[in-house]
Amino acid sequence: MITHATPQQKDITYDPEKQEFVWPITVHQLDSTTEDTRLVISTDQFALLAIQIEWAEGRRREHLSGPSTFREGL
Repeated sequence: MITHATPQQKDITYDPEKQEFVWPITVHQLDSTTEDTRLVISTDQFALLAIQIEWAEGRRREHLSGPSTFREGL
């Protein structure tokens, strides 16, 4: 059973023929084994992911700046 996946320390690549991004990841199993694979992301999914990462990073910065500016779930 898969517990989680983590990005590898490798570059995300773009395949112009397929018009998709490929992100190397490692899949972690419940029994502690791992398997290297890739996450294939369409251009639309990649654009949404970029927005979500930017939003999450902003939330992290708010949290690091102190409790007066960080509001959970907003």
